[in-house]
Amino acid sequence: MFKKLSSKITTAFGVIIVLIFILVVITTLQINKIQKNNAVILDDNIPSILTAHDIESITLKKAAALRGYLATGNIKFIDRFETYKEMEKEIWNNIDVMEKIKKK
Repeated sequence: MFKKLSSKITTAFGVIIVLIFILVVITTLQINKIQKNNAVILDDNIPSILTAHDIESITLKKAAALRGYLATGNIKFIDRFETYKEMEKEIWNNIDVMEKIKKK
């Protein structure tokens, strides 16, 4: 009778250990998957969002410069507009470079 009870306890303990091992493996795989998704977000999405923000900001500044010129007729607003236009071209060139790098 003692052998049967000890073998039952040992078997139950073994099953629990196997289940814990399986859970550890599944958890590790899921954590790796989450880390890969985070890497994609950090490497691809965040730079794109920041670039879009920069383009939006410069577009608003260009619009403000044009409104300033139309309202006052002061040529300094055209100079600002041209400066913002050059900044925007630089950002678009950077986007083209990033796209070429991603394709490689």
